[in-house]
Amino acid sequence: MNQEAMKLLLDRLSDGGGMLELPCAQPLLVLPGSDGHKVISLEQFLDKPCASRGTTQLRTQESFLAIVKRFHEEESAIFCDLPSRTFTAVFDFDSGDEPRWRRHRALYKLEASRELEAWAAANGKPRGQEDFATFLEDRIPDFIEPEGAAMLELALSFQAKKAVTFQSAKRPGDGSVHFEYVEDVTGKGRGAGEIAAPDRVRIAIPLFYGEKRQELEVRFRYRIGPQGLTMWFDVYRLQETIDARIEQIRDEIREAADCPVFDGPTPGEAR
Repeated sequence: MNQEAMKLLLDRLSDGGGMLELPCAQPLLVLPGSDGHKVISLEQFLDKPCASRGTTQLRTQESFLAIVKRFHEEESAIFCDLPSRTFTAVFDFDSGDEPRWRRHRALYKLEASRELEAWAAANGKPRGQEDFATFLEDRIPDFIEPEGAAMLELALSFQAKKAVTFQSAKRPGDGSVHFEYVEDVTGKGRGAGEIAAPDRVRIAIPLFYGEKRQELEVRFRYRIGPQGLTMWFDVYRLQETIDARIEQIRDEIREAADCPVFDGPTPGEAR
């Protein structure tokens, strides 16, 4: 409330109360009482609010920029908080030495894609032979090198050899790992064989909801011990890749938005 509006309110209080039309167009009802005057806003009865307020939450960069384009004012600003992966547009931000309410906002919070959640949960986590094969089957659409069909064949090979004993693993130098095993074959005694797996693969997944797929290198790890064969994937520089993409999104928003973009937490509403 500015000084002019405050003076009008105090004058009406001294007169015993009544309706009050403020310069900001918000009507107030001043009611006198034994314990003092009560001021009630009548804005809810108007055809439209006196000012825009509230926070619109968006799930994609495209939608966020569309809202910014629609509602931005000369003093609007966007705040990028990298640790929390959030971008907040404050449309009624302060204008120079003139403070404003900062109540009209748009929020774009980056949501990890389902694919990223799956790979992040599996990253560096040793799995037993059958569990690892199941994970391969579930993530078949993500593989691009080797392609999904080859990885499905590998998963089926590990599932078919659940009862074998893996004894060693060799790297012939061609980008693969050969797991040598022995097994008891009914009526034939002990047999031997091997399963070849790539020592690294490439996947393509969206990092965040609504984004295009991005290629990542994934390294195949294993261990042969008393409990048998355990295997896992290490996604190469996963956190660094995620951080780089967040910074890239910030730069894309900075280039596309017609208002300044600041690094840091979003200021709270004015009180």
